Amino acid sequence: MKRLLLLATPLLSFQSIANDTLIESIERFTDIFSVSLSQSPDNDKTVATLDINYQLTDQFRIFGEVDTRDYWQAGLGYSFWQGDTYYTENNLKVSEHEINTGIFAAKLIHEQWTLLAELNYNFMDKDSEFDNAASKVQFNIADTFDYGIGTLWSPVKYVDILYKFNHEIGVTKDSRNLYVKNDYPILGIDSGHYKNKDRFNHHYHEVAMFLNLKYLKPSVTYTFDLEYSDNNFVEFGLAFDF
Repeated sequence: MKRLLLLATPLLSFQSIANDTLIESIERFTDIFSVSLSQSPDNDKTVATLDINYQLTDQFRIFGEVDTRDYWQAGLGYSFWQGDTYYTENNLKVSEHEINTGIFAAKLIHEQWTLLAELNYNFMDKDSEFDNAASKVQFNIADTFDYGIGTLWSPVKYVDILYKFNHEIGVTKDSRNLYVKNDYPILGIDSGHYKNKDRFNHHYHEVAMFLNLKYLKPSVTYTFDLEYSDNNFVEFGLAFDF
């Protein structure tokens, strides 16, 4: 899936926790907007993304993003359980072909270390069909659920380093239906219906560094897949906090 959990970047850039509770640190990063640049793994084009977070109340926030690939997402978060050293949020996100609902949690375990976790269910509306004179192809995409586990290290006041492991799994198998309309003896293909099913199963890693400057918070994130290096990309971000 694209990006860190929306709550984690740049929301969870805590600076020093010594003089703030966890929730106070989080709230400093829910009334900001940020821009980022990354290279799309699909076509090597640079993708620009705008993120906006706005804290409505102590418990509710709205957020969204839009990028130059015409992708958009809007969401609502509700923090149902929070304290000096822990924070949780239920969230609902909507985009053109997905509805996502999930839970995010953060737990301060040391002045410099915070544990992060999330669990989401993704309702997919990505079925597609391609038809021409020779064949017709149908893709049926199953719903998925994903989880992420990570840690945020804040060694000094102005630097935070994040590592996160992510895993997305299909609830059922995706299906691909190929209808060949004519025989092609040279290719050894007969007319008919060919069907293939497999379950989506993808895991990847993220490493990010945030600089906590006054009003500006630059970041760099490296997302990598140990099995398919073509999916690796770097994202440069800049959050504004006025």
